[in-house]
Amino acid sequence: MIPIFDSLTHPTPDGDWLDGRLSGQSTIDLLLEEMDSAEIGVALAVGMGSDVGGYDEESYAALVRSASNSLFPVAFADPRRFDATAAKRLCDLGYVGIKLHPRLGQFGFDEPGIRVTIDAAESAGLRTLLCTYPFSRAPLHSRLNSERLVDLLADVGEARIMLVHGGGVRLLEYVEIARAHPSVLLDLSMTMCKYAGSSIDADLRFALSAFDRRVCIGSDYPEYSPTTLRRRFADLGAGLEESKLENAAFRNAARFFDIEMTGGGDVRSVVPT
Repeated sequence: MIPIFDSLTHPTPDGDWLDGRLSGQSTIDLLLEEMDSAEIGVALAVGMGSDVGGYDEESYAALVRSASNSLFPVAFADPRRFDATAAKRLCDLGYVGIKLHPRLGQFGFDEPGIRVTIDAAESAGLRTLLCTYPFSRAPLHSRLNSERLVDLLADVGEARIMLVHGGGVRLLEYVEIARAHPSVLLDLSMTMCKYAGSSIDADLRFALSAFDRRVCIGSDYPEYSPTTLRRRFADLGAGLEESKLENAAFRNAARFFDIEMTGGGDVRSVVPT
C-alpha cells in the first residue's frame, strides 16, 4: 500500500471536538489506532485553540510528540497576537507549523496581522497552514474570497503556506492560484471525503493526476477517519501512475515539512531533517 502522510488531523487532549456529536472521539490514542488500521504512516496533529478539546499551547506539542514519533504538532495561532517572539517560542516547544483558521478566529484574508504572522513563522522555520474553506456568514464571507487570498500570497512572497482544504468546491480555482505560487502546497483534506460522489470527484482526480507535485491529502480527523481517507484515495487514484500517487500521498508533504519519510519498508521511521 502507498504510504500516506495525513496532512490534517485534530487529536485533542480530552478527546472533545467542535461538533458535540463527536465528543470523546478525538483522542490521540483513537487517532493512532485508526492510523495503524488504515496504514497511515505520518500525520500532522493540529491544535484548534483553547476553546477546543482542552488544547493548551504550552503542553500540546509535548503531549503529541510523547505519544508517537509519527505525529507532528501544529499550533493554533491568532494573527492579531503573533510576532517573531511567539514564533521562536513555538519552535522551542517542538511545533513544526502554525494553523490560521479565519472562520474560527473571525478574521479575513485581508487581516493585516496575517502577513506579520506568516513572515514571523517563516523566519522561525515554521510552516503556515491557512484554512481556505470560504463559506461563512456575512460580513466575514466576503473577506474570504480568492481575490483577497491572491493579494495575501503576493504580499508574503516565497513563504511556505499550505492552503488547507484546497478551497473546497472551488478546487480548480485554487489549483490555478497555487500554480502561480511555487512555495504553496494545496491540501485536499476534508474535500476528498466530504464531496464523495459529487462532480468534485472529477476535479480531485484531475488534481492528483495533473497537479501531483503540488498537492497533499488528509482526513480532517475526527470529521473523517484515516480509514475513509485511505478508501477515498484508493478510489480516486485508481488507474493513475504510482509515482503521481506517491507524490500526493506523502512525498510533497514530507518535503514541505522537511521530514524524512521512506516510500517502503517501515514508513513510521520518520525524523525531522
